[in-house]
Amino acid sequence: MLPEGFIHPYQSFKFIRASLPEGGKEIGKPGSIGSRYTWKFFSIEYHTTDTEPTLDRVQGVRIVIWNRITRIDRPKKWIPMFKGFEWPAHVFCDIRNTNEYWSMWSDTAKQSRKKWFTQMEYMIVELERDEFVQAYMESSRHVSLKRFFITLLDRAIQVYGDDIHMKVLRHKISGGIVAGIATMDAFELSQSRDIMSFLSGKETPSYAGLALIDDWFGDCKNKGIAFPHFGIVWTKGQPKSWLGFTRFKLQFKPIVLEHPRSLFKITFFL
Repeated sequence: MLPEGFIHPYQSFKFIRASLPEGGKEIGKPGSIGSRYTWKFFSIEYHTTDTEPTLDRVQGVRIVIWNRITRIDRPKKWIPMFKGFEWPAHVFCDIRNTNEYWSMWSDTAKQSRKKWFTQMEYMIVELERDEFVQAYMESSRHVSLKRFFITLLDRAIQVYGDDIHMKVLRHKISGGIVAGIATMDAFELSQSRDIMSFLSGKETPSYAGLALIDDWFGDCKNKGIAFPHFGIVWTKGQPKSWLGFTRFKLQFKPIVLEHPRSLFKITFFL
């Protein structure tokens, strides 16, 4: 059961515009919106909603993928998606009913938070895009992943502008950056989305990632944002390389939204 007031991010035209890869187009109407990618006479559509998509007439061959949010029945003419193409689980927290948002966290996360608030070496600062990207490029992530997330960040900046925040954990004396996070405040959803994050690997303190999450949650609380949204996590069938960041996210005891198996249909119009 989803909390009252929660709207799936893919039911916001603005969020979809910020998330679309090059060539994508948002389609549909409020309550049943999606995205379409077209290559001459072939197109793919994605709809994330519990309302059966209303399909317009599109010339050529079209594959329509319907990612249901909680709905489990299968209307006629929809086919279950092949195994291995499951929609990833989304995780988010609901911080509306408590000022002590950390009270729901795991004991390990609470201990790391205490370390963060008793240390004197590091501080959190907000950076402009270029300095943040430079620090990100020095992290240990694979170069192809770095390019992907930088493209995602730039698209989000185009759509959300000043509601994108790029923060890092910086050493007070040396100025060295050991961790960073970029978040996107989607006020139309009362959500803030974790776009990308990193650890530098250079003598990074154990509380580095948690310090940035705590700062993010505090910002959400101050702005009246209900749902800090971590994005996706590992579930059965997803790459094992996702396990590390999944364990980290689950420390914060988020709500896990596991979508029912996706459905699809194929249409053809001359």
